[in-house]
Amino acid sequence: MNGFNPRFTDLPDYILKCTAQIWEGRDIAALDWHYGENLIVRTPAGINHGNAAGKANTMAALSEFPDRQLLGEDVIWCGDDQSGFLSSHRIVSTATHSGGSFGPATGRPVTFRTIADTLPCGVEAHGTSAAKEFYIGLRSALPSATFKIEHQIGRHDQMLSPRSAIRWSLTGKHEGYGRYGTPTGAEVHVMGVSHAEFGPWGLRRETTLIDDIAIWKQILLQTREQE
Repeated sequence: MNGFNPRFTDLPDYILKCTAQIWEGRDIAALDWHYGENLIVRTPAGINHGNAAGKANTMAALSEFPDRQLLGEDVIWCGDDQSGFLSSHRIVSTATHSGGSFGPATGRPVTFRTIADTLPCGVEAHGTSAAKEFYIGLRSALPSATFKIEHQIGRHDQMLSPRSAIRWSLTGKHEGYGRYGTPTGAEVHVMGVSHAEFGPWGLRRETTLIDDIAIWKQILLQTREQE
């Protein structure tokens, strides 16, 4: 890959090795050359700008989960070394809660999944009915919300099933019963990321992440303002 250190064989190798260097290796300084100064980080908690904010968030996460290990499940990507790359990195993390934004230290072991572009409920389901139940619960809570695909990547690599990464959003009012209880009329923006794997008969496996805590926060902040 032109412009990359020769130790990286391809983009997934670059993503996996850089992630390990920064997180398991605790090499915060590496962010200075892996992150651009005009970095924009969008999460359900908000939007941060600049490398300094990215470094601060990384250090805060490592302080809260000092033994965090990031296990890469997949890297779905597009682009080339001429026009640029975009990757969607799915990760399972294991860690011990040592205090921070999630409250005083509990010492509890935690496991959570992220897609870098938490999974509070940790739902694992099998079959068409379970998948429909998840999406109907979300959609019925926001019946008039606008669904938008923000970005999509498709890959068909050797020795792997066809895969796709889709970043999407759902924006509208909490005006229906469903995943978030009694309707409140609160304006809600849901950020979602889905990884899909396809087989000879269609969709074989899907991983979809939304941040329920961030969604509940939007609802509760607006309902408390009305009280």
